[in-house]
Amino acid sequence: MKKFGNYLLMIIFLGFIFVVGAYVVVSTDKPVSFYENRALAQKPPVTASSVMNGEFSKGFETYFTDQFAARDVWVSSYMNYQKLTNQTYYLNHYVANDNWIYPKPMAYTAYSSIDQSMAYLKELENYTKEKNIEFYFFSLPERSILLEEPYPDYIKSGNEKLNKDYFAETIPKEYLIYTNIEDQFRAQYSQDEIKELYFQTDHHWNIDGAFAGYQTIIDTFNQHSQYFDELAVTADHFEKQCFPEEHFLGSYNKQLYASVPTTDVACTMTPINFDYNELEVYAGEIREDLKVSYQQIYGKDVNKGLEYLEYAGVFTGDHREINIINPAKIDENSKVLFVKDSYANPLTMLLSQHFYQTTFYDMRYNLDRSLFDYIEANDFDMIVFLYNDITIFPSMYDFKLELQ
Repeated sequence: MKKFGNYLLMIIFLGFIFVVGAYVVVSTDKPVSFYENRALAQKPPVTASSVMNGEFSKGFETYFTDQFAARDVWVSSYMNYQKLTNQTYYLNHYVANDNWIYPKPMAYTAYSSIDQSMAYLKELENYTKEKNIEFYFFSLPERSILLEEPYPDYIKSGNEKLNKDYFAETIPKEYLIYTNIEDQFRAQYSQDEIKELYFQTDHHWNIDGAFAGYQTIIDTFNQHSQYFDELAVTADHFEKQCFPEEHFLGSYNKQLYASVPTTDVACTMTPINFDYNELEVYAGEIREDLKVSYQQIYGKDVNKGLEYLEYAGVFTGDHREINIINPAKIDENSKVLFVKDSYANPLTMLLSQHFYQTTFYDMRYNLDRSLFDYIEANDFDMIVFLYNDITIFPSMYDFKLELQ
């Protein structure tokens, strides 16, 4: 009987290996992982040298892991196992009882990195002062800093707030106009109200939070800019449209393989007395062949019947450069450069109605050209940074590409 059991176990094991191996051979390899947002390993070429030096076996091991049969189902099952066994973190995320997802706290302070970022920013401040270009920096309130995260008592608080405060203390303010929107949110809203400004399962703010930030930006321009004199922004002049029938997949939940039930609903705000179709939109520099409709870069996935609707599909995705011309502002001829991260994506169309030329520039996708060279080649009246509170590291401030 024991021998029969051993044979049966061996047969099951060999059958499993055969089925999985056959699946890998006959199935079409996936180029990318939707949930992990990364390229997946492809089948390595077989050569005599790669087999002899072991490169093939290493490459095939990675390939087999990435292309494993029903890989997403296995990972999702592992997530459910972690829940059943009451693990604190699921893939470095904490899921509260109300299904709000929080990241694992940052365990270190980044003061030396911030010092380097500030040195780069000071150099840009000196440049804008010399060129008489207005210079603004808006620190957009990041969710993990603003919300009181309900971690268990045995988890030590992270250092995100310490890093942010050090950043706010050391940022140059001789010529640069710095606005810390976090302070305004804390003074204006309760914790329950603040939660209404953010997605439950995404690290970004929702349209309500972005619109509140937009109001602060416009108020600051009205107060300080010689190129700006407009009425204060109120919600009465905008229409809010929500898409409850579409399944919004937040960035945190995507990393958890959509395993957390959510009540997140994606919404947008559109001006009542202004038509975005009047804008000339360019997905890159201002060239006729790069001209697109605004729907091609903003809200491109809304009402498309997709399985999931993500942040970049509701608002503007991350682009190397976007230029928007508002012909109605030609007499003012104001030209503004917004240096941004993804927190600014809900703001692109809102801000573009206020200037003749609005340019959005993302440092992450411009690693081949210096920001100084780009500014020098253009004639901007204002340079405005729209960075969230944890965008503090030197790579986002390396305006001369010194770290390359």
